[in-house]
Amino acid sequence: MNRKLLSVIVALVAVLVIFMLVVWIGGAMNESLKLDETALLRFVFVGIGLLIVFVVYLLTSSSGVWEVGTRQVVYMAIGAALYAVFSYLFNGTVFAVPSVSQVALRPAIAIPMFFGYAFGPTVGFFTGAWATCLAMR
Repeated sequence: MNRKLLSVIVALVAVLVIFMLVVWIGGAMNESLKLDETALLRFVFVGIGLLIVFVVYLLTSSSGVWEVGTRQVVYMAIGAALYAVFSYLFNGTVFAVPSVSQVALRPAIAIPMFFGYAFGPTVGFFTGAWATCLAMR
């Protein structure tokens, strides 16, 4: 087993442990966060998600699409800025669909998808993640 594969396995196990700690500590701190009868199902879905991430890693580990250099960081910043601006401009009821109460069109979501398709999955992920963090402030 090579070192890179071992580090990915350790990272996925760490994510699972952090999830378990958050559930355990959150249940101790807040009564409404205590585990109920769906707790096992939640852990099963987290495990399935981690397994899917591992399989995707195994299938694409030899590809250069996951490499991050200076160019990708610049694309991430440009994408995050565009996403933040478009989210600010189109946030609200600009494109609300009147016949359906909880549906609104948000064209800004196309920006992380485009950047992920055009420049790689890490650029698309960080484009959406950075702008989401900026919007939460």
